[in-house]
Amino acid sequence: MKEGRWFTFSLLSTFFIALTLRLILPLEFNVWGPDTGENYYIAKFFAVNGMMPSPYYGFGLTYTEFPTAYQLVASIARLAGVSTAASVELTTSFVTSFLVFPVAGIALTVTGRKSAGILAALFYATSTVIVGHTSILASDPIGEVVLVFFIYFYLNSRRDRMMTAMAMVSALAMIPTYHLGTVILLLFLYTVLFYYSFFKREDGEQLLKSLAFILIITTLTWIYWLTEAPEFLVHFILENPHLTLVEAVSAPYLLAFVLFILGSLFSGRKWAPASGGRLEIKPAYFIAALVAGVAGVLYLTLAGASSVPIYPSAYTLLDIPTVVFTLVGIAAFMPAVKSETRIYPLALTLLALGAIVLVGIVTNIDYLVPERVVEYVLLFIATFSGIGIMLLIEMAPKNIRVGVTVFLAVALVVAGGVSTAMVGVTTTPSKIGATPAKDLSATQWLRWNTGSGSVVASDHRLSSLVFGYSDRNATWEIGGYPIFMAASLGQMEASLNLSQTPSGNKTVDFLMLDTYMINAANFYPNQTAIPIPPAVMENISNSGDFVLVYSNGFSQVYAYAP
Repeated sequence: MKEGRWFTFSLLSTFFIALTLRLILPLEFNVWGPDTGENYYIAKFFAVNGMMPSPYYGFGLTYTEFPTAYQLVASIARLAGVSTAASVELTTSFVTSFLVFPVAGIALTVTGRKSAGILAALFYATSTVIVGHTSILASDPIGEVVLVFFIYFYLNSRRDRMMTAMAMVSALAMIPTYHLGTVILLLFLYTVLFYYSFFKREDGEQLLKSLAFILIITTLTWIYWLTEAPEFLVHFILENPHLTLVEAVSAPYLLAFVLFILGSLFSGRKWAPASGGRLEIKPAYFIAALVAGVAGVLYLTLAGASSVPIYPSAYTLLDIPTVVFTLVGIAAFMPAVKSETRIYPLALTLLALGAIVLVGIVTNIDYLVPERVVEYVLLFIATFSGIGIMLLIEMAPKNIRVGVTVFLAVALVVAGGVSTAMVGVTTTPSKIGATPAKDLSATQWLRWNTGSGSVVASDHRLSSLVFGYSDRNATWEIGGYPIFMAASLGQMEASLNLSQTPSGNKTVDFLMLDTYMINAANFYPNQTAIPIPPAVMENISNSGDFVLVYSNGFSQVYAYAP
């Protein structure tokens, strides 16, 4: 088979592998994702009314300010002639599967090797963590699609003006799609500006292009946030860090010009990387990466990592290939750090994202929740992992390289498939939004047997279901946590009589629970899933203030009737 045909055939095969894995979880659970009920509500409202709901009484105050994902789902539902509910469950899986193409293109661009492109795409297609979050309807996975295409176009813009135009179109498309995606896109551009300001100052065209991109995108982003996303601007940009509007608006421009000016003062050819280096992996680096990767996975197997969330399970061992390949790929650049490649913007962005994750872990700041940023870290890790797999193969004797390639590819696919199917074992179902049919039956009972103004108390996942599929007000964590974690019956009743909800302070009419929630309730995103205390369950069952009005053996609805 000719090399071009082999590359095309491999990419198409990888696409179908990605699609198959991304359909496992939406088809395994009737509703997949912790916010899917809320996302369904928005998409359905747009499909019926042609506009975003306003006022909006869901938990995600800013969801309707970044409407691209919901408009996409509603539009596909119309074009395909399927229900909005079906489009909500399946559209994201189809759209994000196409990312194997630009991921392969990025790895090919920075290494010049088609094998690195295929293997990077295969890693992206099969990594369990990536599969999970790219199969859920939300703004962030759709934002990832835009971001990866932008990076591909930008890295190839030197040789093709059309690529420059496509990069700008992608960047502009990100602004109404996802706020954090816009920040990550700008972060990438700042690393490009840093690189060309300090290390490649003589490349004036690329330097000025990166500065122009930053100024244009930053300006249009501020215009959009000021006019179309005021809730996001106030609550996530101004309120938490306590910035004035002038400080917030001026900071990104100031940073760009500081990098540009300092680069002119300190840059020099002696700083520039020397050309001619090779990408290779020395045995010492490989052994170190292997030991570190296996040790890390063993730790997760025994102790878990609740902020991701991963809980102690032997199935976590299936992630050893993913972790080892990633570390090997990163280690490959240590002996070749003097080589002149286009990997530097990716490497610098990966370092910056890693720093953000560490700050989020240390400070516990809500808007730096590590799991939100990790999604974007994985996009860059995929490139390094593909390179790592390629270099491992090149360590093998030539006469067995084909066999090693097939073995590693099959190992990735099998490990990714099994660990994806077992995601309900390795994580807490309530935390990740794994919802069986019986929960939907309970929400339909609420829809047809309660008043339209009723308020239902529950945790985050079930509140989202109640809001989206029952069309009832819910407490989410802001009102649910004080109720279900109350120290006494009196404290519980006080919270029920005046509960915080996104639609204001309300009296709770019903409680909805299921087995998942009782065993591990999902309240705050940076908090481990926690069981409902036995004393609270005893109060609900025996106090006389609560009447069981619906049960199907898994889900229960109680009326609050003091």
